[in-house]
Parts: sequence; C-alpha cells; structure tokens
Amino acid sequence: MKSANDHPRQNPGLPLWGWALVWALGLPTGGLFAHDGVHVDVDRVNKQIEISKDPGPLYLIRAKLCRKHGRPDLALQDLNWARGLGIDPEEELLERALCLRDSGKEQKALKMLDQVVGLSGKLLVEALDERSDLRLRLGKIDGAIVDLVRVHSLEPDLAKTLRLGDLYERRDAHGLALSSRNARLNPEGLELALSLSRALSQVRQGWGAGQPLSEALSEARATLKATEGVTLEYLDAVNETSFESHAEGGAAPTHVVVAAHVQEVRLIDTLTLRT
Repeated sequence: MKSANDHPRQNPGLPLWGWALVWALGLPTGGLFAHDGVHVDVDRVNKQIEISKDPGPLYLIRAKLCRKHGRPDLALQDLNWARGLGIDPEEELLERALCLRDSGKEQKALKMLDQVVGLSGKLLVEALDERSDLRLRLGKIDGAIVDLVRVHSLEPDLAKTLRLGDLYERRDAHGLALSSRNARLNPEGLELALSLSRALSQVRQGWGAGQPLSEALSEARATLKATEGVTLEYLDAVNETSFESHAEGGAAPTHVVVAAHVQEVRLIDTLTLRT
C-alpha cells in the first residue's frame, strides 16, 4: 500500500492515517468533512491508534463516531480492521448491524440483530430496542411490539410505556393504546380484558406442565370464544425472531400472542413462554 505521504495533503488538519484511508477507499476528500466536528473527534482517536499497542477497541470507538456522523461506510471499514484485535464480538456484531441499517441494507441488519438477540448477552436490551425500531421501519409492527414488550419487561420506564402505547395504536387505527386502556373501557370491559391475560397464562402453564402446545392453544381459544363480550381475533404461539406461527412448523415458539375485541376496542397482549 502506498504511504500516506504519497497523497497530496490538501488540509493540514487531517492526519497521515486519514489520507491513507482516503486513498485506499477512493473517497472524495470533502466527504470526510461533511459533518461538523466529525474530523475533530476522529482526529483524537487517530492519535491514540497511532501509539496504541491494542488498537482494536479504538477502531470500534472510531467506527461508532463515523456512523453517528453519517459515514457508516467508514465505520464498516474500521470494524473490519478491528476484527481479531481483542474487541468484544457482541459489540462488534451490534455495531456492524447498525452500520448496515444506516447503509440502507435493512434486511441484512435485521438478520445480524437476530444474532445479537440470540446471544442473550449484555447488549440484549439494546439489541431488542434497535430491532424493534428496525422492524417498525420494515412494516413488521407485531414483531416491533414483541421486542419492545421484552425491553420494557427488562428495563421498564415511562418512555417505553408511551412507545408501546403508540405502537398499539399504530397497529390498528381503532386499537387500544396501553396508556389509555382505563379510559376506553368501562368496569365491565376492564374485567373482560383480563380474560386475555388469563388465556395467555393458561397456555403457558399447560405447555410448562407438558401439555402439547397445540392443545393448550386450542383450549385457550375455546375459553375466549365462549366468553361473552369477547370477540377473539387470534391466539397463537410465535417465534420472536421470525414471528412465524407455531402451526407453520418453523422456528421454536417463544411467545404467546392474542388479539381480541372488547366493547369495540381492539386489545393486544403477549406473554413469553418461560416456565
């Protein structure tokens, strides 16, 4: 590879490494300065990389800076260099997924986020949160809801509650926001709404006791259909990653989901299949 000194230094503020990167990627020199402050932040990391005996984590930091300043292409290059240099594989995988997302490669990013979620590591909540947003962007609102419900169960706060309410409303124009349930149903309706969560628990308990999942689902559906005032739309067991139905015989189910109408209000609920 040519030395960075072989490239004309049109801006004295750019370090030698920066011109080497410009030459290697064939990028226009102005592109590195498209966002105020990015070259200043990157310059600081560059100086540390030049003297560090363990540059892997620094490459990861620079990748995050580049992505946040609108250059996921440069970030992906840094992630390639960081591989094998002692960085956390989970962190690298998550950052790579976000770079792919910001590069317009949403489907590849989604598959990579699936991998991070599958690790169930320290970045689980962040990965679920990012996957929820990406699923929503791709029009997979049911999957976005499942992910956000998991995030809320692990780290509950008001902001996530409001986001869930928004997702429930967007799921159906006449649906029910989580935060407005008390206002939309009268006391009788509130009591009927509890039958949905009881049906979910019935499925989980039966499955946990060794009952075939299809039987547990059938019994719970029958219970809801026999409940006066409740109009069942669906009750199923799905996989959190693919959102495939248990009946489709795909990936193993992880959640039970239900939708039903009570007093002309559409209710949605979900429950994990943990025993």
